[in-house]
This record gives sequence, structure tokens and C-alpha cells, in this order.
Amino acid sequence: MESQRISVVIPLYNKVRHIKRALDSVLAQTYQDFEIIVVNDGSTDGSERLVEKYSDLRIRLINQQNSGVSIARNRGIQEAKADLIALLDADDEWMPDHLHELSILYNKFPECGAFATNLQRVGLNGILSEPIYKNNISQELKHIVLKNFFDLPDVLSCSSTLITKKVFSEIGYFPENIYTRQDHLVWIKIGLKYPIAFSTYIGAKYHLEADNRTNTRVKGTPEHIVFSSDLILGVLDDALSKDSSSNPNISRASVIRYRKKIFFWKASELMKIGSRNEARKFFLKCFFSYTYGLRALKRTILSFNENLYFKFVRS
Repeated sequence: MESQRISVVIPLYNKVRHIKRALDSVLAQTYQDFEIIVVNDGSTDGSERLVEKYSDLRIRLINQQNSGVSIARNRGIQEAKADLIALLDADDEWMPDHLHELSILYNKFPECGAFATNLQRVGLNGILSEPIYKNNISQELKHIVLKNFFDLPDVLSCSSTLITKKVFSEIGYFPENIYTRQDHLVWIKIGLKYPIAFSTYIGAKYHLEADNRTNTRVKGTPEHIVFSSDLILGVLDDALSKDSSSNPNISRASVIRYRKKIFFWKASELMKIGSRNEARKFFLKCFFSYTYGLRALKRTILSFNENLYFKFVRS
């Protein structure tokens, strides 16, 4: 298999406790044909100084004023010298064969629009969750093509996924005008157009206990905030109105089912700006969802007391 250079893009903002772990996990890869682009988004805790200590010439540090994670991630993609872009958040880490598996997927399934390894979340006190994909039948490593993205939409993340520059040029970069879940809009656009290649190898660990990953209220008023859920619903509604997508394997029923998840997100976003009555309307849309019904009922009840809601709910 011919080796192809991969550009690793890491947005960095105030991750002084974690960036070394992320960089070390890239440098420890069994697949070594890569460059690392760290985009320091105006860190104030000295994170960038830790990056400067590395002598590996494959590491490139770009400093910019604080502009948000999407702008930092997009700049890294645009500055990349390779056509293959592997994403990694500064507080997450890779397992040694992550890039090796991504390279296999890319060469094996060139028709796909994104390539990802299995991911495992790390909670408080280092407790590991089940991986995103659990193979109950066999522990044998498998390479899978997901023809319908909505059958397993959680397989893509900003720490486990490889995308080509060609695909980014087709579907667009990470949206820069929303404050949360910017990545999901990208995954959905790719899934509506392409199948997804996936390796059951646990190649990435997503650290929930890391800094700057808290559920907070958003300052501002509804007219000043663009919701990620609104943009996603717009893309899904457009696909439904055409009764098709560029990916012929996407079923209408799967898109409708996925919309309930976005309704749940929309309600959660409304709660963060204090629009509790409007939030309850969207929680109501989820009551008859197998996945979100009970959670929506719980949040509807909690929404009558804002303090209790934010005490017990993490989105």
C-alpha cells in the first residue's frame, strides 16, 4: 500500500493540561507520513509555549487572535500541505494505529466521503465508556462501509475522522457563525452525499473530563444567536423536500427519525438562552421517539425550574 501524506489539524485554545498528550499521541503513530498543524486560537494559558518546545520539524504552529474553534480548524485545513486531513482536538488522543487504519480505509474505499476509526469516551476519573461501535459477535477488526450515515451517525467526530480537501471544497468547511455542534453540520452534509468508511479499531479517545467542555448558559438574545440545530434542520428539510439526496442509500424514514434528535438539540439550545416555553415545544416533538422520549420528558419537567435544569442536565 502506497503511503500518502496526512495533514493533522489541531485547533488549540487554553488546553495547557492536555495539548502535550494530544501531540505525543500523534508522534507515537505507527504511520509516520504526516505533518501536524496546530492553530493556536489566542490561548491565554501558555498552551502555545508547550507546542514550541517540540523540535520535530513536522509540527507547525500558527498563531491567530481568538476567533472560535471553527475558524481555527478551517485555517488549519486551508494551510495543510496534504490532501488528506485528519482532525484531532487538543484535549483528545489517538491510539498508535489510528492513522494506519485511516490510510487503509482511504485506499480500500475511495468512493467514501469520510473515514473514521472507532472512538471511546473517557469520563471523570478516567472511566472508559463503551466504544461508539461495539461488535458483540466478534472482536475481529473490521472495515465497514456505512451506506446510510443516519443508521450510525455518531461514528464521525473531530478526533477520529479523516476527510479530503476535495470533499471540503464540495460540502463546505466548518460553519463559523454558530456556537456549538459545528461538526455535526459537516458530518450530515457528507453523509447525504457519500457513504462513510469505518474501522472498528478504537483509534481515538474523547476526554469528557477535559477543560472547556462544560454546559453553560449562552449570553445574548434569540435574535442574536444562530442555532446549530436550525442550520442542520434546514439541510435535512431540504433533503426531504427533494425526496432524495446525492447518496441513493439514504432513506427518507432515516432522515425523519434523525430530525427528532435535532429537535432535542434545538430545545436544549433554547434552554441555554432562557427560552423555556419555546424549548418545551421542541421537547414535546421528541416524546414519541424511542431514543429521546424519556429524556425529553425529564427535561420538560426540569425546565420549569431553570436552576434544577442546569444542575442535573448535561448536553
